[in-house]
Amino acid sequence: AHNRSISLVRNERYPGTRALLDRVVFRILPEEGARLVALETGEVDLVEGIPPDTARRLEQDEDVVIKTTGSRRFYYLQWNCRSPWFADAPTRRALSLALDRDRMIATLLPGFASPAIGPLPPVVWNYHPALDPDPYDPDRARRILAEAGWEDTDGDGILERDGRPFAIEILTKQGDPVRENGAVMLRTFLGDVGVDVRIRAMELAAGLELLREGRFDAYLGRLNANLYGDPRGSVHSAAVEEFNTGRYANAAVDSLVDLALTIVDRKAALPLWFEVQELLVGDPPAAYLFYPHNLVGTSARIRDAEPHMLSPINNLVEWWIAPGDRRYASGKS
Repeated sequence: AHNRSISLVRNERYPGTRALLDRVVFRILPEEGARLVALETGEVDLVEGIPPDTARRLEQDEDVVIKTTGSRRFYYLQWNCRSPWFADAPTRRALSLALDRDRMIATLLPGFASPAIGPLPPVVWNYHPALDPDPYDPDRARRILAEAGWEDTDGDGILERDGRPFAIEILTKQGDPVRENGAVMLRTFLGDVGVDVRIRAMELAAGLELLREGRFDAYLGRLNANLYGDPRGSVHSAAVEEFNTGRYANAAVDSLVDLALTIVDRKAALPLWFEVQELLVGDPPAAYLFYPHNLVGTSARIRDAEPHMLSPINNLVEWWIAPGDRRYASGKS
């Protein structure tokens, strides 16, 4: 049907691996709710981008299989490094330790994510597997903050430094439940170590304008890492017009990134990328929160479907349907 579906049939003259299915129909269902209903009722056999809370419910449905793939996305709390609150690395490091990533994942993405260590997720080639995510350690966070000059001199529960109370605003995007609810959790975690947090959820365009102009304290955002494993756009001091909206600047990070990008041999470049990620732990431009999984729901009747990060139909030629599960006459299934 025009603008509603696309049908593909097996090319019998194709010289490569012969597809096992005779025909595949792609249906266009713009509304998320309609897609999920179609999957549950058996009208369609695959839907990608399943919301995490829905995925947990669908796991109980014997007619649906939930498959997870890694993704290039990561959620992060960007610090404005030109702010008097976040200009020093120890303060930024301490606040990262105040955040309970496991609790955020369990609450916001019911388990369908992994804690983040930096701007390179596990699916990219130069991810540092030996680094651990920051643990939830509010006591250590308080000690580091005290060493960095923060103290509650008037007993109101809010830290001060140089006469300035640690009162900040977290900017985030409206309409994303993970970010809106996540900001509330961040306010609680940071409040527990003496930071007074306000939340400002804005329409995306208006929020991005504030980011570009540097008129924010902290920003709860989401980015997609590129497939080349190049984090330059969010960590290099020259990338303020890209994603380094917090104006982070570390000369060692800059030089390592610049050098690594000139090395074509991945094996030779890998130690440099590992060193970059190690530096970002000690001097973080952001509190990296979690890497959400990509969730794909398939009908149980589809066999051997193996969604991939790059495509949910990555191995389409290998899919098959047992005779007893077929709904259409042979030659049109």
